Amino acid sequence: MSAAPTELNPSSSAEEIYAAVSRRQFLRPHRSVQDVLTELGICPAAVAQAVQWLEIDASRPLGRLRASELMQLSRCVHRLWEQAAASRIPQAT
Repeated sequence: MSAAPTELNPSSSAEEIYAAVSRRQFLRPHRSVQDVLTELGICPAAVAQAVQWLEIDASRPLGRLRASELMQLSRCVHRLWEQAAASRIPQAT
């Protein structure tokens, strides 16, 4: 069995992000949402935009979020991070 990655990348699926965040929620419930997502290597701009759009307090302890909120956050971060990564890649014409 392989070890879980400590960092994610823009090609990570929403399910992979959810799994990593859920694991952190269980292991470190008192860490803030912002700290955990930054620790996972997720784009800070995507995190900021996602917590603003979902109206989640970024300083809120991760352990206080429900599973449904974690899933919404994971999907939103995934979508925004993917868009940010795509906009940085120059288009070949």
